[in-house]
Amino acid sequence: MSAAVELPPRSNDSDRDESSGARSALEELRAISAHLGNLAEARELLAAGEVEDPEKSLARILRETAELATHLTGSLPAAWSQYILARTAFESDSALADTLGVNRSRVARWKQGEAADPENEERLRHLGVVVSLLAGYLDRRAIPDWLTGVNPHLGHRRPIDVLMAGRLSEVVAAVEAEISGAYA
Repeated sequence: MSAAVELPPRSNDSDRDESSGARSALEELRAISAHLGNLAEARELLAAGEVEDPEKSLARILRETAELATHLTGSLPAAWSQYILARTAFESDSALADTLGVNRSRVARWKQGEAADPENEERLRHLGVVVSLLAGYLDRRAIPDWLTGVNPHLGHRRPIDVLMAGRLSEVVAAVEAEISGAYA
């Protein structure tokens, strides 16, 4: 797999002139393009079973994607970005908290930009990945039901339970199987 994505340094827009701004935008587009190429290559290798440790590789890909998203959003706190992505599938912060098995006040702190502890940061990131995949397939209001319902592609386990156990790749495979119309 390709090396980690090299992101161009952020610069202050007020310190740039037009030509350096265009150059910086071009550098950012090149970084995005390289990252998307890495993702496509990684997906092919994962699908072909040519990766020794698929979960570790997937975790690295997700981490690099989060780094790129953070870079592109400037100084937005990572916890806030992760909260926003995960929250899109839920009617309320309370529903998100219940799904993640955390206190509602913790979700309120993430909403304000407070960093999540490593375990919950991973849970938020994984939930965001699954929500993103499902958003193109299911109605937003159906996503919580999909997450909390028993899924035959997961051995009749609930996707949220599998996610909370740190098994993102299994849930992603279940989403892909469902989208492709495969029967379990």
